[in-house]
Amino acid sequence: MVTLYIHTLSLTHTHRLSQKIQQAGDVAVVWCENVRVAGQYDDMIKTLRDLGLNPFRKVRFVCGSETTTTTTTMPTDPEPHERLVNVLGSERTYSVLELFSRYLDIRGRPSRSFLQQLSFYATDEDHREKLLELATPEYAALYHDYVRRESRSYLEILHDFDSARPPLEVLLSIIPPLRPRYFSISSVNSRCVHLTVAVVRYKTPLRREIFGLCSNWLASLQKSSSVVIAVKRGSLRLDNHNGPLICVGPGTGVAPMRAMIRERASIDVEGKSSDVSLYFGCRHRDKDFLYESEWNARLENKTLSELITAFSRDQSSKIYVQTRLAKNGKKIWDCMNAPNGTIVIAGNSKMASDVRLALIKIVKEQANCSEKDATRLVKVLEQRRRIQTEAWS
Repeated sequence: MVTLYIHTLSLTHTHRLSQKIQQAGDVAVVWCENVRVAGQYDDMIKTLRDLGLNPFRKVRFVCGSETTTTTTTMPTDPEPHERLVNVLGSERTYSVLELFSRYLDIRGRPSRSFLQQLSFYATDEDHREKLLELATPEYAALYHDYVRRESRSYLEILHDFDSARPPLEVLLSIIPPLRPRYFSISSVNSRCVHLTVAVVRYKTPLRREIFGLCSNWLASLQKSSSVVIAVKRGSLRLDNHNGPLICVGPGTGVAPMRAMIRERASIDVEGKSSDVSLYFGCRHRDKDFLYESEWNARLENKTLSELITAFSRDQSSKIYVQTRLAKNGKKIWDCMNAPNGTIVIAGNSKMASDVRLALIKIVKEQANCSEKDATRLVKVLEQRRRIQTEAWS
């Protein structure tokens, strides 16, 4: 079972970003590091030495080929991973420690291709045969159990098969670059970027403890820490502020809802900004009711007209946001029919799918139509951006 520790983070950005964070629905693109605690590299130095690598060796990439800054030229075959060259961009010098800490996805899940290529460097015959088995489609179930179910990383594979020690240039060619993570921004028009992050920690079927890379790294940041981020437009955007707004955001899905409600309250078009309903859900009210005091304050000052909660584990029968939506079918239907009425949904893909089914059922009941016609109407509203969804797995 996944254990989620909700962490709200406030990042003060530079003037270069101040003009970009203007609308609710923006997304922060975060580049994290391959360390559990930000700024602490002792474990990584030890890991690199265990792999037979010098953490402080200098490496330079030039025109797609990788060379050292010493007088010795490294082999250009194999070349560094194509996407790694794209990430590193212009010519500059990197230490091996920097490459493995910031640019290589060493804590990602290795592909069968990686295992096959690693087998060429295994000096232990059992290691070589095992790696080839894992890399063969015929043994897909074995690969799934060993790598996927147990969430084993590139580093852990290199540790388990310690007779395989490819040289640095090979590792740079078979390990892909670290990808940035995307988070909905929960603030708007501010020099502080608010992120609402679920810190992921869980145990595998074999009771191995797994830590989500970016979420735990973010949670470890100190006040003076530096974070590399960019801001981009997300899939959610309020095209107008004149009609009723229904926000469905359980868990960290409430992040873009918070920004939208703040934006709506700041505009206050003809006094209609208070026609906002928020459906929020989580497991336990006393453990992860995000922004409870803020919602209560908004109910008091009328910038939020309705707060409907669903705490799934606080009673014997589980209650979810889609359960609450079904109980308020008339209001949902009125929003669909109101000029500029908008329904916004954010959260995990399973919840988003269940909410969509709930909306179809509401249309079917309220309009007294067939399921086919109800589905068609929901699809039309989605095409017109009257129903918007941002979902993740």
